[in-house]
Amino acid sequence: MADADSNPNKRKLDVEDEDSSSDDDMGPQLPSAEAPKKKRRKLPYEKLYISALPTSARYSKSLMHKEQISFVTMTPLTDFLITSSVDGVVKFWKKGGDGIEFVKEFRTHTGEIKSVSISADGRSFATAGADKTIKIFDVMTFDLLSMLTLEFTPKCVCWVHGRGASLPMLAVSDEVNHTIRIYDGRGENQEPIHTISGLHRSVVSLMAYNDAYDCVISADENGMIEYWRPGGNYEKPDNVFEYKSSTNLFEFKKAKSTPTSLTISPTGLQFATVSFPDRKVRVFDFPTGKLYRTYDESLQVIEEMQQAGTSLKKLEDLEFGRRLATEREIETPTLRNKANVIFDETGHFIIYGSILGAKTS
Repeated sequence: MADADSNPNKRKLDVEDEDSSSDDDMGPQLPSAEAPKKKRRKLPYEKLYISALPTSARYSKSLMHKEQISFVTMTPLTDFLITSSVDGVVKFWKKGGDGIEFVKEFRTHTGEIKSVSISADGRSFATAGADKTIKIFDVMTFDLLSMLTLEFTPKCVCWVHGRGASLPMLAVSDEVNHTIRIYDGRGENQEPIHTISGLHRSVVSLMAYNDAYDCVISADENGMIEYWRPGGNYEKPDNVFEYKSSTNLFEFKKAKSTPTSLTISPTGLQFATVSFPDRKVRVFDFPTGKLYRTYDESLQVIEEMQQAGTSLKKLEDLEFGRRLATEREIETPTLRNKANVIFDETGHFIIYGSILGAKTS
């Protein structure tokens, strides 16, 4: 009689039992094939949107100021370009099918222009100067309508009324304290309509009005972000988040950084910021206050990518060093507030400057 151990059928069962026991202890082995990569979600008509973005490596026409330009404003709906320079000069240009044509020039302030703002309907433009005055313009007639003489130096100015509003309103922040004053945008009354003094604890450096939500978003020099309605009780509107603790609006405070640019998308559904010293571009969902995306443009990350060869555009070492020195100059307090981010006309893309040139994301 043959030995039981020599039975091939029994030996096969023993091996299967060992494999089964191994699976029970360690779990079944994963398949060796790599998981399929997740495809990037594409927008409907994405190619059409991208084709509308500027692609020229250099400008084709020079629109001159005698001094350095500090603000460039494109008016919504009315197709005017308004440029402001450090010597207090404002120029109006009309955008047409064949390009941009000069319309009119104003010497608005005797000193530096601190801030500018265009209304949601594209019909009212305001400038705030270091000479403690606010100048109010009618865009359609490119005329200087009125002037507000202040008892303080303004930090930021912002139109805070919606399209078709019977009373245009202008919010002005103070350069030395946390106060925000609301003025009659027609310039008929030199006294403020309302004063907001308990919203922020430091100087309000940025304000932007969201027409879709009838809401103002403001940022102070300590990195705090606030939402408020430009009327009634001047508090947070009901059509956005309920509790600030459920948002990511403390992101700047945590990063010990201050927003230097705040732009609302054409749809009103998002807003984008640039902040220093962390040099990050952030995109937020407006109604929820949640952080949607972050782009790290810090010099440390840029240097690491250049050295590793993973940068989108590899620069020669000499050119990279020159650009890096320029970027460090931008971090100075006098220049950092010039860095900005904007949305394209569809609201699907943001555009901002970087060491490699203008980036679109």
